[in-house]
Amino acid sequence: MMEVFSMTFQDRLRRATRTPMEKIGRWLWDKGVHPDFLTIIGLMVVVIASAFIATGHLPLAGVILIVGLPLDALDGAVARAMNQPNRRFGGIHDQLRPGAGRRSWTGSKGGWD
Repeated sequence: MMEVFSMTFQDRLRRATRTPMEKIGRWLWDKGVHPDFLTIIGLMVVVIASAFIATGHLPLAGVILIVGLPLDALDGAVARAMNQPNRRFGGIHDQLRPGAGRRSWTGSKGGWD
């Protein structure tokens, strides 16, 4: 019982969605979708949402981010389906994505001001 309270929301969400994501990941891999493709699409979603945030369209940016969030889980699921869960590109991108969003937003605003 104590374990449930020590888990973060993200941990609980991962646990709840792991099986469906793994099934979707296997299906995507069978269809020829590469995990790096999903990683790049995810990065583009963050950059596009950042542009909408910078122009003051916060609700639209929120919807774009929420719709794009599963891409982060799916690229890992596809990588596991192809037996390469420790891909260099996807792992590095997962660490850089938040920074890419900040850089996109500040760049579209003309700097840090």
